[in-house]
Amino acid sequence: MTVIFPVIEGGVLQERSPIVGTPDDAAQAAHVLRGVVRQVEDMVGHAVQASGTLGAMQGVSLTTLRTRLDGRVVPAARAFTHSVAAGAQAFATYGSEIEGIHRAARAVVATVESDLHLIIAASHRLEAACAVLGVGSCCVPDVWHAPPSLCPPVGPVGSRYDGSESGDPAAAMRRAVRRAARAQAETDWVSAAQVWVGALERISAEQRMWRALVEDRRAAEYALVNALDLTDLGELIRFSGGAVQSGIFTAVLGGAAQPQNFAEDSNLQRILSGALSEAEVAAAWKSIRESGRYGKGDVQCLPLEVLAVLARTNGIPACVQDIAGRAVLERALTDPAAGYERVYGSRPGDPLALTEFMRHIDGLNKALIDAEGRVGGELPKATKIQLVNLGVHDGALTAGISLGNLDRASHVGVNYAGMGSSVAGIGNGVDGVAEIFKEAQRGFPGGSYAVVMVIGYRAPSLWGVGSMMRATGAAENIASFLDGIQASRGTRYPPLEQLAVFAHSYGSTAIAEALQHGSLNFKVDNVVTYGSAGFAADTTYEDLRHGIKDTGRLYATQARKDSLAQVPIKAQEGTDFYLSDRIDPRQIGAVELSAEGGKGEKETNVHDMFVPEIDENGAPSDKVGYLSPGTSSVREIASILATGKLRSST
Repeated sequence: MTVIFPVIEGGVLQERSPIVGTPDDAAQAAHVLRGVVRQVEDMVGHAVQASGTLGAMQGVSLTTLRTRLDGRVVPAARAFTHSVAAGAQAFATYGSEIEGIHRAARAVVATVESDLHLIIAASHRLEAACAVLGVGSCCVPDVWHAPPSLCPPVGPVGSRYDGSESGDPAAAMRRAVRRAARAQAETDWVSAAQVWVGALERISAEQRMWRALVEDRRAAEYALVNALDLTDLGELIRFSGGAVQSGIFTAVLGGAAQPQNFAEDSNLQRILSGALSEAEVAAAWKSIRESGRYGKGDVQCLPLEVLAVLARTNGIPACVQDIAGRAVLERALTDPAAGYERVYGSRPGDPLALTEFMRHIDGLNKALIDAEGRVGGELPKATKIQLVNLGVHDGALTAGISLGNLDRASHVGVNYAGMGSSVAGIGNGVDGVAEIFKEAQRGFPGGSYAVVMVIGYRAPSLWGVGSMMRATGAAENIASFLDGIQASRGTRYPPLEQLAVFAHSYGSTAIAEALQHGSLNFKVDNVVTYGSAGFAADTTYEDLRHGIKDTGRLYATQARKDSLAQVPIKAQEGTDFYLSDRIDPRQIGAVELSAEGGKGEKETNVHDMFVPEIDENGAPSDKVGYLSPGTSSVREIASILATGKLRSST
């Protein structure tokens, strides 16, 4: 019996649909509220002007009127303006989230529909195979979710004497044809059954995605309600269904209305203690989410000292780290001393420390703005830009900028920089990972991608590259960040198909230490070193397997014209000069990829991670870094991110 195409929404996807309403409604609400803000701001301007005019006049009544304008009307109007502006932002955020949820949900429906068509086509092929094999179509399941056996059914056995001993050539030919037809039918059965089973596996994954989107929809709705509830506007909405309590306006304007205290939640307190592993942090955050009491709006309202901890805590979703990190960044930009205290936990000891902090914060902010400016241009319109891992390691500021949704992308790449790197110069690295992101999107459009440029440890200067001290000290910090990415995904978000680590120069030295000695609960899929400063001399490929999956590989490249990487990292025959007693990744079995260019590709000719095509003088640059546009190395790295393999192997 042929499988009947089932109802998708409400049938195959049994949860309530996350596609409800339209983001345009929220956008319209935000537009209306912003209009109210402009009108109230105009009123405040007129009131201030009137107060100034009254100040030049004499009289008790006029003085009383001016006092009321300055002491009540203007402050109340400003408070109301702030409330309405917050409401407008809440609606705008809600609309943006709903738009992304709708887009993802429609993609789920399209995928499920495609796989159901494959199942129905497979059922037709199975019925045809049954006819040849001489069995009834009852061997073919009549419902889409009951897969057939991978073993073909056995047909009836023919008579003992079928003419095989007659020597008749025509009979022999008929027997050969029947045997060939049965063999083909058995092959068709196995092929169709495998298609059916594969389609069911994908549908199962899409069903999990659908349920996660329904949860996201609920969370977005709650976040909107909660964000409004924490404003004066929310107080008015709350009481609009009945009699308004007479003291509400006084309480609101006097600051008596307080939000619920998320900061005292027991699970949040456990996270803030710093005593949990990344997996335990993820479990605690899951409990917070499932409680239904708090949403993203609550995160935004947490005290800055709490946000500073969340910004650097691995294991919570990247979207939460992003909210927290941006709040800390904004405070650091407006009040550097307060921002420094929140990040470092103490006031700056001298003006030079604060000046250096401001340099890094400015560089980070510029890189974020530049990354967001790419969206809708060289990056797809829906690309999320996320700030993660904003914290401190060994006295140095750390931060990561993700191009793509780190919580949802099926393929995630994490790029570590080498010597001399710092948050102040993170923008150069973001330019490089943008090329990886674009090449992956262009060459392998079937996946979803997030590529993170992270300054996750205190890097050495040129003169410190020969020492292992910075790499050894970085191991736990790197392992924690990589573990946090995987732990935070849990069952809420789509499974992570590929986690690849890319490491430039001394970054590869640090990565190797993390893979061998870091407290990794989750292994990574593939590791790529480029322009490596080498691994510790006693490193073996088996040691690295502590952090790389059995199905993964170590890849490496070193450009022929990379003069710095060409300095021996271990004494070579005929020379006593070397940088350090370390080993080249290629010497212990790393698969080598090319940075020498190919047809229509550029050759890497310097040690730099990224060099723009146009130099600071507006002239074409003659330097090409490993991640510069159009290099063979950046294209190979994109292939490893998307497929786990080099282009020649795909």
